[in-house]
Amino acid sequence: MKRTLFLILATVGGLLSLDAQTWPMPSSEWYYNYFSDQTAHLYYSETDTIDGFAVAVIRNEYSYTDLLGNPQNIDIEHGAFRTSGDSVFYYDEGQFFLLYDFSAQVGDSWDVRIADEPHCSNTTTVEVM
Repeated sequence: MKRTLFLILATVGGLLSLDAQTWPMPSSEWYYNYFSDQTAHLYYSETDTIDGFAVAVIRNEYSYTDLLGNPQNIDIEHGAFRTSGDSVFYYDEGQFFLLYDFSAQVGDSWDVRIADEPHCSNTTTVEVM
């Protein structure tokens, strides 16, 4: 769940400075460092079609140094995103969910679906402040 929530939050963070109609640019990349030697690398991978919609595929690679000092890279996740007007949607378990609405006003809110995990809610709420 942490990885999926991280992907969603990182994606939302990247969205805040971009126009939904051009997101993501084919050369988009994001790097996030955490702990002392671990990095998440999210990047635009390809364009695909899901349910008749053109989607951008974002991949997430996790990099770290193992106990022997060897660098390790793992392609842990990917997500499919599409835009419609001022909104960005992501694909999960057979349907599209609203991720961000650029025309939202202060006080607007919506639920964002996150990974199904035992003992955890699979939604969180985004509120525009």
